[in-house]
Amino acid sequence: MIRRLVGGLVAVIVLAGCGSGGTPSGTASLAASESASAEARIYPYTLPWPDSDIETKWRYADTVWDGEARIDHGNEYTDAVRTNDGDLFAFGYETSGSAADLQALTARQAAEWHGCTEEPSDEQPLTAGGEEGILAVHDCGGQTVLRWFGVHDGFGLAVALILASDADPATARAHFEERIGQLVWAE
Repeated sequence: MIRRLVGGLVAVIVLAGCGSGGTPSGTASLAASESASAEARIYPYTLPWPDSDIETKWRYADTVWDGEARIDHGNEYTDAVRTNDGDLFAFGYETSGSAADLQALTARQAAEWHGCTEEPSDEQPLTAGGEEGILAVHDCGGQTVLRWFGVHDGFGLAVALILASDADPATARAHFEERIGQLVWAE
């Protein structure tokens, strides 16, 4: 699968909706009633996010994560954008494991690298793209981080949102759950 990903599989992140928020890199400004599309380079998913909720341009991963390298919300392994609710980013890798395995791996690494709690304060099932996934809430040095984990066709994907200090946690979580629920896996 890595050969497919590196060899040209393109993930498309669709920013559905309207508004005057930022447009993703590589696209022209669109009329308020149109939706913007941006093409990620290496991860196999489509994630709708209203353009009106996007504050910066999307920055796309240059390298597929290997499951070991340090993840930061803005490094070469992540697709990332600033939203009204906080910093949103996604990363993934080829795996024969489950969403729970990816969640445990990420929780251990985030605890080591970012001082996050290894055990989530809340954990719920959340289906996206027809796959059972996990929504976990963690504290990372006083910041709330929402993380969703899912696996499809041997590829594990994590999507995380670091809540902005002025974001309402309940509203941000509702937005995150709704949008993750609309995720589509690329075939």
